[in-house]
Amino acid sequence: CIEWLEKYLSYGKETLLRTEPPGVTVRGKTEVEDGMETHVCRLDGFYPREIDASWTRDGEVWLQDTFHGSVAPNADGTFHYWLSIRIDPKERGRYRCHVEHDGLPEPLDLALDEPTNSKPNLGLSIGCIVAALALMCVIAGILVFFKKHQDYYKAAPTSDGGSNSSDQALFSGSDTDSNSSKQGSDQAA
Repeated sequence: CIEWLEKYLSYGKETLLRTEPPGVTVRGKTEVEDGMETHVCRLDGFYPREIDASWTRDGEVWLQDTFHGSVAPNADGTFHYWLSIRIDPKERGRYRCHVEHDGLPEPLDLALDEPTNSKPNLGLSIGCIVAALALMCVIAGILVFFKKHQDYYKAAPTSDGGSNSSDQALFSGSDTDSNSSKQGSDQAA
């Protein structure tokens, strides 16, 4: 009985002592309407489930204008979590995403990245449109080329049921040659 207990304790120890540090990313986006920035701190692939993540401003926990999701499981048995904050862009340097977890040797404090604009890139849009138009022109050119060459190889219909004028000239020329040589031999006799 004691052997079984030790065996099951050793199996459980692997699970109980397992730690996976979180992968942490911070992304920002500028809102066009009001000029405020929204930053999201994503934590993924951590184990065990318990994690302490918060936004700090000047080193102090900051709760104003913050939102967070629930810790949720991943398919591989690890967990993920997110938290976001809306800030004035002028104060971006004062904020950090602070993370503490058993899988980390020491707490993480990640600075906010320069946000991406939420308005579309005009140059990229124009480039895509020009490329699409060029592709359509190339396809149209290929179709016209094959259509013209397909008509070139078709035989022209004639009134004699399929033979063309070049065939008639060859046959009529050979008959004329044989008749003229025949007439020449009759006159010689």
